[in-house]
Amino acid sequence: MADKSDWELIKDVNFDALRATGALGMAWITWQAYSPTWFLFGLLAAAFAAGGFICTCRVVINAIRLIIRTTRRARFKAKGTDPKADGMAKMEDLKQRGLTK
Repeated sequence: MADKSDWELIKDVNFDALRATGALGMAWITWQAYSPTWFLFGLLAAAFAAGGFICTCRVVINAIRLIIRTTRRARFKAKGTDPKADGMAKMEDLKQRGLTK
C-alpha cells in the first residue's frame, strides 16, 4: 500500500471526523427512541456507536501519522544546509590549466 500524500491524509481525517460525528449523533438519537418494545432501536444504536468508534479511531491514527510525518520532514529539513552556488569555470581558468586552447 502506497503512502498517502499530506492532503489525502488531511482529507481522510476531516471526512472520518464528519462520519464519526454523524454516526455517534445517530447512535444518541436512536438510543433515545429505545424501549423494550422497540428493541431494534437499541441494536441500531449499538451499530451506529460501533461505526462512530471505528471512525474516531481512524481519525486519531491518521492524525498521529500526519503529525509524525510533518515532524520527520521538519527534522530532515533542519539537518541540511542551504544550497550554495557553485561558480561556473571561466574560459581563462580553463586555458590556464591547459584544458582548452
